[in-house]
Amino acid sequence: MSKKSYIIVFIILLGVITMIYTRVYKDAEIKNNQKHELLMSLYKEKDDTAFLYILEHTVSSIPLADTLESISNTKKNERPANVQQFIETAKIQATEIDEQLFLLIKFSGYNDKFIEEYMNTGGETDTKSDDPDLSFLTHRLTWNPIRTISYGYWKSNPKLDDRTREYLLSLAGELRSMNEKLSESKEMATSMASSSNYPSNVKRYLLKEIQPFILNIDKLNQDFYSDLRIAG
Repeated sequence: MSKKSYIIVFIILLGVITMIYTRVYKDAEIKNNQKHELLMSLYKEKDDTAFLYILEHTVSSIPLADTLESISNTKKNERPANVQQFIETAKIQATEIDEQLFLLIKFSGYNDKFIEEYMNTGGETDTKSDDPDLSFLTHRLTWNPIRTISYGYWKSNPKLDDRTREYLLSLAGELRSMNEKLSESKEMATSMASSSNYPSNVKRYLLKEIQPFILNIDKLNQDFYSDLRIAG
């Protein structure tokens, strides 16, 4: 076989190998994309089901708002035991509301962008976002300040100062307004149940509507803690 023939055979073999490699690579890429799409689909389906169940069974934050207002409006000569009973009731109610908010945010798809990038990069991401971490903020969002009030109640004189009473009324107001938006989200989920892609629409609506109240409550808390440090 001449040198020219060897070159021709080599070129043909190289072309065949390149075609095989390209086909194998593309098949692997297609399978990887299909696997990724399946994982994201399963993740989304799980979150949709959990989100709709939690939303359907949300409890009203009005009872907590009522209790906070009752504490704020107690007379200055009210028996401390009565006030403490209100505070303990508020702590129980706040625990339920905080857990509910945390789960709604968790299953709302708020962190989907991060999770998708995490899967795409094999567990590594440099994502930096200015968006507030709502999951973090809702952790004991209302319970912590009520516990702080409870802890200092017996040592304070007066037992409930004007700043604390004002804070409780403001917090109650935010809870009442937020409850309206949660109720609207529940009604929206019911009315859209037969439409396509309705879980995603309800999630977007819920996040858009309740985020301002979560941020407002967090700001109220920070201001309240700051005032306590100054007073202390």
